[in-house]
Amino acid sequence: MVPGHALANGILFTDQYQLTMAQLYFRHGLHEATVQFDHFYRSNPNYDSHQAGYCINAGLATFLDWMQGTRIQDQEIEQLRGQRNSAGAALFADDFLAWLRAHGDFGNMTIRAVPEGRVVHPNTPL
Repeated sequence: MVPGHALANGILFTDQYQLTMAQLYFRHGLHEATVQFDHFYRSNPNYDSHQAGYCINAGLATFLDWMQGTRIQDQEIEQLRGQRNSAGAALFADDFLAWLRAHGDFGNMTIRAVPEGRVVHPNTPL
């Protein structure tokens, strides 16, 4: 994470589901498998009297810059270590947090995307 950026701009700017699923993949030995995830949107924006018929793919360069400069920090590991489930037990196991600390960046990820500025439609991988 770039110094001076808020924690919300770091690698933990995601939902809890993604983090718990990452731990589940780790627990079942799937964390090293090659996988594919698709990013898409479900419907065009509704601007009241004007219904948009499409969107423009934008922000890819900013996203890629963020990915290159972001990795999980000790502060974020400690934030995860402090999370508890409803029974009070640690939500994230120490072995998963150690793996995340060692591999918590996007260095092994390949991005294939619709080029910047292209028209895109709902339910189509971006």
